[in-house]
Amino acid sequence: QLARLGVGELVIVDDDTIEERNLNRILNATAADAEAGRPKVAVLSEAVTHMGTGTQVITLERSLWSPEAIEAVAQCDIVFGCMDTIDGRFLLNTLATNYQLPYFDLGVRIHAVPEGPRRGEIVEVCGSVHYLTPGGSSLISRGLLSLDDVRAAGLARTDPEAHARQIADGYVSGVAVRRPAVISLNMLIGSLA
Repeated sequence: QLARLGVGELVIVDDDTIEERNLNRILNATAADAEAGRPKVAVLSEAVTHMGTGTQVITLERSLWSPEAIEAVAQCDIVFGCMDTIDGRFLLNTLATNYQLPYFDLGVRIHAVPEGPRRGEIVEVCGSVHYLTPGGSSLISRGLLSLDDVRAAGLARTDPEAHARQIADGYVSGVAVRRPAVISLNMLIGSLA
């Protein structure tokens, strides 16, 4: 949508590849992309280029935590975060704060009954767009994240075994890392930003 609105340059950071389970929610991704394990950034870059809007695309097939990604994000004019992970959202918020960048944090959540006779029944569908201005509030001050959640998500990313032990020992509550979302909800929230 940003390319169609006339944004001159997009910096896209993601180290993940297209998988079959993504096809229902990633625009322009194909079964051939999933079979080949193509990088998500490559598929999106091609789609933007084929639009013919003149938007330049810089892709980084790297973790957001890599020095190259951090440097690239720091040079942007505006940051849009469409992240599944708590620690990734926290990092984008921190970068936006440190480099005085406006930050749009977009998210969706679908809550279903986890067990029992109503297992799988959808109870709640939520989406949110948080616009954070330089020098203003943060995801933590708004109560959207806690430092305990950030720590747990970071541990899940860097040391999954230690994370599992802490959950088993009752020190850390489980952190959902990959939450599939329906494309219509993702598109609605994206258009609101």
